[in-house]
Amino acid sequence: ELMQRFDIDVVAAFCDTIPVVPEKPGWVGEEEGHRRISRLLEESYECYVFNAVPPANLPPEAMEVVSRRVAHGAGLVLVGVDGPVPEMPENRLEVLPRFLEGTVESGAAFAVEKGRGARLPARPEIPFYLGWEVEYDYWQERLGAAVLWAAGREPRVRLDAVAPSGFERREVGQTVAVRW
Repeated sequence: ELMQRFDIDVVAAFCDTIPVVPEKPGWVGEEEGHRRISRLLEESYECYVFNAVPPANLPPEAMEVVSRRVAHGAGLVLVGVDGPVPEMPENRLEVLPRFLEGTVESGAAFAVEKGRGARLPARPEIPFYLGWEVEYDYWQERLGAAVLWAAGREPRVRLDAVAPSGFERREVGQTVAVRW
């Protein structure tokens, strides 16, 4: 879904939501899943995203690779989970970069040596209603912005549009302030 909304490429390994061992979900394909993770980690990636799967579920050697790459500049996005970020105050970015304003909460963006990352809440459970997809798209927008920022790929330009109070789309002749 990120590839549908953003100009990024994604590769994935999937964790089974029905765990074989109740405390720890397993990677799809079990040992083959671990081999897939190892093959994927032969390549470097700009950002690692853990969506509802804690990084601690990785095989230990894979966890070491991801941690080392984040320390050397890769991004890390944690969605609904905690991860391998030392909980030290100096790691948290209390002042959010402008690109992340409205995307993550204060203190949910962090730096680990040369890498940067963000924590987002879990994907919302949205009950069906007419137009529910818009709410879901807003959540995807937040996720995509966090991934782009963590990977160091946030856009270098920004477009702001400010409508005056009482603005009605149906009325002709109104103006909107636009800043690039």
